[in-house]
Amino acid sequence: MPARSTPSLESGDFFADVTFSDLSIESADLSGKEFERCTFRRCKLPESRWVRSRLEDCVFEGCDLLRMVPEKLALRSVTFKDTRLMGVDWSGLGTMPDVQFEQCDLRYSSFLKLNLRKTRFVGCSAREANFIDVDLAESDFTGTDMPGCTMQGCVLTKTNFARSTNFIFDPKANQVKGTRVGVETAVALAQALGMVVDGYQTP
Repeated sequence: MPARSTPSLESGDFFADVTFSDLSIESADLSGKEFERCTFRRCKLPESRWVRSRLEDCVFEGCDLLRMVPEKLALRSVTFKDTRLMGVDWSGLGTMPDVQFEQCDLRYSSFLKLNLRKTRFVGCSAREANFIDVDLAESDFTGTDMPGCTMQGCVLTKTNFARSTNFIFDPKANQVKGTRVGVETAVALAQALGMVVDGYQTP
């Protein structure tokens, strides 16, 4: 039997069990499309629009989604791995997103008024990312670098920052019951409140 060709990403509206590899489309309009159990590998889709689209059981690996527009995008069991997501405003996502980020570039991204409980942000770069009024309870930021990151009005109950780096937040501006932080973050928080940590020298 002849090999089945990959359907055109821009021409169809519904895709299931499809692997898209090495595509390069700038400012692609993928609005209103539905993807189930699809894989995107090394796809370059900067500034692509995903307005009212739906992704379910999908994986992005090694992709470039610089400044993508995920307005009303529904995410159900979606994982981004080693993917460039710099400058993305996630604030308009569909309700109850189920998404994970692994080794992703999240610099200058914005997350506003979202429910991201139990979300993994593992090994990511999140320089100057903004998290405002986000429920991040039980989320995991292991290995994520967070210089200049803003965390305000967030639920950080049992959130794991124990191995995140370059991160400091205002505990008075967030819910922090059971929040896990590393020694350097704990010291930085104490120093920000005007305390001196006896026996600790800044590296």
